[in-house]
This record gives sequence, C-alpha cells and structure tokens, in this order.
Amino acid sequence: MAAYLFFDVEKVQAPRVYRKRIDQLGRFTDAETVSRYRLSKEEIRRLVRVLEPALVRSTNRSHALTPTQQVLVALRFLATGSFQSVVGDIHGVSQPSASRAIRAVVEAICASDDHSLSVHFPSEQAEVRRTQNEFHSIAGFPRVLGCVDGTMIAIKSPTADVENAYVCRKGFHAINVQAICNAQLIFTDVVCRWPGSTHDSFIFTNSGIGQHFEGMDAEDIPGFLLGDSGYPLRPYLMTPKANPLTGPETRYNRAHISTRNSIERALGVLKSRWRCLDRSGGSLQYSPDVASNIIMACFRLHNLCIRAGLPLPGDVQQLEPDELLPLLGNDRPDGFRAREQLIMHKFS
Repeated sequence: MAAYLFFDVEKVQAPRVYRKRIDQLGRFTDAETVSRYRLSKEEIRRLVRVLEPALVRSTNRSHALTPTQQVLVALRFLATGSFQSVVGDIHGVSQPSASRAIRAVVEAICASDDHSLSVHFPSEQAEVRRTQNEFHSIAGFPRVLGCVDGTMIAIKSPTADVENAYVCRKGFHAINVQAICNAQLIFTDVVCRWPGSTHDSFIFTNSGIGQHFEGMDAEDIPGFLLGDSGYPLRPYLMTPKANPLTGPETRYNRAHISTRNSIERALGVLKSRWRCLDRSGGSLQYSPDVASNIIMACFRLHNLCIRAGLPLPGDVQQLEPDELLPLLGNDRPDGFRAREQLIMHKFS
C-alpha cells in the first residue's frame, strides 16, 4: 500500500521586490531633458512645485513615488504616447504605478490655477488690444481676437452604445477638439468633450465662447474670430470668401488665410510636442472622459512651453486643412454685411 506523506507547510509570503528608481533629471543635460520630457529642468522643477500639493501620497510606505517621479513619468508618456509599461520601465516603476502617476498628474494639471498653465480668452482691454496688434502685424487683418479650428484626437473604441458617435469623417474613433489660439500660438480656449462625428460648427455654436459672442449686441463686439469655411459666418466670426472676384476680396482672403494659419501652426506644434495626441503615436487607450483630461493637460502644457520660451520640437508638422463638411445655410445676413463692410473699409 502506497504511503503518502503530508507536510504542514506554512505559507511564506515572497518578499516584495522594488525596482531601482532612476534619477532622470540628473542623468541628462538640459537639452536632452527637453528632447525627452519637452520641458527644461527648471520648468520641470517649477511644475513639480505647482502640482506637489495634489501629488503627495498619503502613505507611510517608503517606496511611494515622489511628485518629481510622478511628473517625469507623466511627461514622458505625454511626449511619446508610449505604452505605460515602457514608460514605467524607463523610470524603474511598474505599469500600475505608471498608470496611477499619469492620471494623478493629468488631473492636477487640469485643476491647476497657475498662470503658466492657464487657457483663457483675452478680456481685459490691454490684453485685447495687444492680441489685436499682434495679429494685425501678420498680414494686416484688423481686430482679430483669435483663430479657431477643430482637430481630431484618436482614442480607442468606446463602449458599444456610443461607439458610432465617435467615428470621425476620417474613419477612426476620435474626440473632435475645438481650439482658439492667439498670434503667439498660445491656446486661449479649448473644448474637448464632443465625439468625432460632431460638426465643427455645432461645437462652436454650443461652446461657451460662441454663446458669449452670440449674446452681445453688434456694437459691443470687441473684434473677430477667424475660422475656415466649415464655420458659420457671423458678425464676430469671419470666414473666407468662397469665390473672390475683386481685388479687395482677394486681399481679404489672402490676409485671412495668412492670419488664420496661426491655429494650424499651433495645433502642429501641439501634436509634435505631445505625441500622445498624434496618430503617429497610436491612439489614446482610455475612455472618452479620461482621454479628454489628457488632451486638456497637453494643451495647458503647450501654453507653459510657449510662455517659458522653450524651443520647438525639431520635427514640427504643418497640419493639412481638414476636408470640410458642407454647411446647410448656417451663414447669416448680418454676417455677410459685417464681412462686406470689413472688405470695403479695410481691404479696398
């Protein structure tokens, strides 16, 4: 008869192995740091000070990620669009820790009221005048307050009940982001909550900035926004002439295109600097709500980079104009009148 021996083996928990954390700030020169994290060492340290109250972990564990480590992990992810596991390996942290760090930093950036990260439309008289003068110096277009455009940010396929709404006209799942910038390529208004199938004109009409201008009397409108022909012509929103026939109309269109190129350049710099937003970096593997936070954080970090005078990425792309969806009679007579008066008085 076979004999069986039973041993009462006490379960022994394997010791937890902690990865060696790598000091990335001390490892690279400042130029190398900008190349990898898009911010200089000085700006990274300043950003850490701004975000630190929101990033300090309420734990007594000795291996909790410091605010600096969390910021570096998040910046590397935003700059490259790499998998969280890859970003974690570079910094000596696990994929779950990298995921938590990215979310914490993104949420802290979106919630910050620090001026360097702010996205605000000019409202004070001095700021309005300065914005108009900077735009006027580009091609002589008067009273411009901002240039508006939409851009698609690819995301993973959402849940089945809303999946179709996120398929954009280019055939992939996306969030359609509306952005307004000034002549310095700083974003002054961003809306990033609408599915990719939503028309640019609908987003503008239902945005806070669109409703703000719509509620103004004609004589109170401080200036113009410039949009492409995918936007509705309004007294405060100038679009190009479809078929310019006269010299003044041609000069108007030329100045409009040159000035409005600011938003295409700004979006090109944004996506070149923060590759997680560009399709060359894949798509954001998050739900629409989380992806929207990541997108907004990148816009705010872009503004920080411009204000800090950081060098542009070496491979800045020029975005090609999107194929425009037809507008169905959304142009208004008062918009036509405002544009004709502008052409007659400023471009004749």
